Amino acid sequence: MLSAQTTAPPQRARAADGIKGPQRGVTVDPTPASTPATPRGSYYALVIGNNNYKFVNHLQTAVSDAQAVAKMLRESYGFDAKVLQDATREQVITALSGYRHTLLPTSNLLIYYAGHGYHDREVDEAYWIPVDATLDNPANWISANDITKAIRAIQSKHILIISDSCYSGALMRDISPTIKPEENSAYVAKMLASKSRHLMSSGGDEPVADGGGGAGHSIFANALLESLSTMEEKEFSAGDLFQRYVKRGVAGRSSQLPDYGPIRNSGDEHGDFVFYRFKDSKAPAATTKSDQLPHIIGGDPQPDAAPETSYLAPSPAGSEATASSPATLGEYIYAMPSRWTAQTYSDGIVLLSPVYGTNERCVVTLWPTRSAGASLLADADSIFQDVYKTYELRNQTVRGTPMPHSIVRGTSGQGWDYVVIRRGVAPRGSPESRLGFVFVAKLNNRLAVISGVSRDPLVSSCMGELVYNAWPRFFYSLSFKNWPPTDQGSAMQQKVAGVWTAATATAADQMAFAANGRYGGAAAAQQYNRINSTEVLRTTQAYFGNGAYTLRGNTITLTPDDRKNQPETGFIRVEEESKDEGRSWVESLYLLRISAIDGKDYEVRYFKK
Repeated sequence: MLSAQTTAPPQRARAADGIKGPQRGVTVDPTPASTPATPRGSYYALVIGNNNYKFVNHLQTAVSDAQAVAKMLRESYGFDAKVLQDATREQVITALSGYRHTLLPTSNLLIYYAGHGYHDREVDEAYWIPVDATLDNPANWISANDITKAIRAIQSKHILIISDSCYSGALMRDISPTIKPEENSAYVAKMLASKSRHLMSSGGDEPVADGGGGAGHSIFANALLESLSTMEEKEFSAGDLFQRYVKRGVAGRSSQLPDYGPIRNSGDEHGDFVFYRFKDSKAPAATTKSDQLPHIIGGDPQPDAAPETSYLAPSPAGSEATASSPATLGEYIYAMPSRWTAQTYSDGIVLLSPVYGTNERCVVTLWPTRSAGASLLADADSIFQDVYKTYELRNQTVRGTPMPHSIVRGTSGQGWDYVVIRRGVAPRGSPESRLGFVFVAKLNNRLAVISGVSRDPLVSSCMGELVYNAWPRFFYSLSFKNWPPTDQGSAMQQKVAGVWTAATATAADQMAFAANGRYGGAAAAQQYNRINSTEVLRTTQAYFGNGAYTLRGNTITLTPDDRKNQPETGFIRVEEESKDEGRSWVESLYLLRISAIDGKDYEVRYFKK
């Protein structure tokens, strides 16, 4: 399949605002029940983020990543975080030297770096590139050896370096094991008892992406923030955090392969850095007042809990409850996603997923149909307000990133019109926001209603955009018992006709469809490699292909001219989205195809050129 793969030049950096001195660490006193045998010291963080380079290409998301990381560490984990933004070599080395003279042997230090990185293969040395460095003179580069010597001299018992830069994996030697939840307490105590010097990197000996994670963050930073906010245990090791969440969160959304392990020649003694959450950011689960109304619209994963313990919502029927017959639930025809379960109640069908790698359990509710009004948009807005009337509207996540409000409209391949409304919601008083959605399809004079919640507008297995998610396949399988499908082939060809592009800073994927059933495809990606101390080689990989396509409903078949005996079948839809309450609309084409790499289907969003 065609895909837009993101690679980046010799890269990466980040930062945060508000600087505190390292001598003012916060001592965390855990509850007696969870206190390990080894005393827990104060927590400090040095957060470095570089966007505005003087002699090297600027980065876009480094500063926002660092600001979000510093905020998370301060507010949820009690760190005294010092921030260096657009830092020079002198500033970084001075800060590290300061910790050598101020931190106690019982303390914990986390160093977060986001900025350009470089690996000189001739001498096998990895470097961080400060904002005052030039590519042709390593005088202001910060080598792996510089970092290793600095952390060997710092007395802290546990030091963790988190590096979101190219080639940073060259600093370490091996990988830590995955810890089972039932072994966590004993493992944490053991890790606390021994000295540790570890590195968590966004990639191995490879370039990594600047951006791509959504909400102004890199893929790695977004995965790290999501992992820190959703880790179930109150105390956990950095190795466990990486293996259970960060690694999958990055590798599942990019070609990067993040790494974790002890740093070479750093004085590591087989311990590990242990996080302790002193402030729980998870929202408490709500409970229903009636076991007859278990309308789940979302929540954190609770594998052993009955569906009633997740977030619940009142019936959206409102005053029309008597007009919405439970018998109309038989109107819905759909394919159940793999490993999902269904429960039928008197006034709804609840579909429940297993716990996904994004640490969430998807819940979708199918409601009885109800009477349609004069305007589908107005009907959908009214239904959203009814479904979420016990919830607060939110415009940002707990990390302060935007929670977009949008309206989507389209026509299915079977001919029924639909509207999807997405808004940030949260149980009243909860710090954790969700992206609530309502899908409303107009079936002549009736409305079919489906609701649910996505934990993150981008990184969600329920209704996200940057990871494999369940919604597209469910949507394409959806039909209605008493709706006679109409031939939409001609209308769909007119909608898809044109040039559509999906692009990042270093990669692009383009599809061009003609109304006569012909298509053309092109994809390209740029990669940067240093060939000597003064030259960087830029290479472009490209793919071009033409062929014929046919449409039947939402199904598209692509037959390449050079492989006519190997047609490819996928799914396609064209939608319009508004983020200003319907005043303006942007057209998008969604193409779902099966990956030749892992065999899964992925949906790519294209914008009309």
